Amino acid sequence: MNSKILLALYLLVGMFHLIFILTESKNGRQFTKILLMPLLILWAYSIQPLFLLLLALCWGWAGDVLLLRKERRIFLKLGLFAFLLGHISYISLFLLHSGSYPAVGVFSVAICLYAFFGWGMFLTLRAGLGRMALPVGIYIFVISLMSVSAFLFAMSSGGTAWWAFAGSLLFVFSDSALALQLFRKPFKYGRFVVMASYIPAQFLLAFGILFL
Repeated sequence: MNSKILLALYLLVGMFHLIFILTESKNGRQFTKILLMPLLILWAYSIQPLFLLLLALCWGWAGDVLLLRKERRIFLKLGLFAFLLGHISYISLFLLHSGSYPAVGVFSVAICLYAFFGWGMFLTLRAGLGRMALPVGIYIFVISLMSVSAFLFAMSSGGTAWWAFAGSLLFVFSDSALALQLFRKPFKYGRFVVMASYIPAQFLLAFGILFL
């Protein structure tokens, strides 16, 4: 199928998914969520079949499906693990394709900012984590590392790689909102906020890598 048609379908399904969230259509929301990543995977494959990118998106799809049952702790843990493997795939891809690295000062500032964010996020969630404290702590570390590696990738490659970095920031934002929903207190339009940032996050990560 034509790559433009696949991308249009991804965006259309994403739009309907957000509408189903707002209209509280559970069946519609679940159906469109299952469709999202396969469409993006097919689109990415039609552009350039990069193994690590496709692997990251496949793990994202597995996480999406598993988190449909996140009210059961086992599915929450498995979904978290699937996304963790997806981030590791992104990290591997970014590091393998980074030609050079920024100055030590820039890198140090970036590390400090992400460390500050990660620790602050963990402290914010800690009271509601219980036995999930360790896996959530590991997840925060890995997703922060994913975004740092996307920053290194953008600094060394330039061009559309900066869109990949923007996607990584949106992914961090989306997962932070989801964590607040799960382990603190659900907030109004929380599910909408999570998916409205997650859908473009995955696309921008793929776009920034594929069109470099």
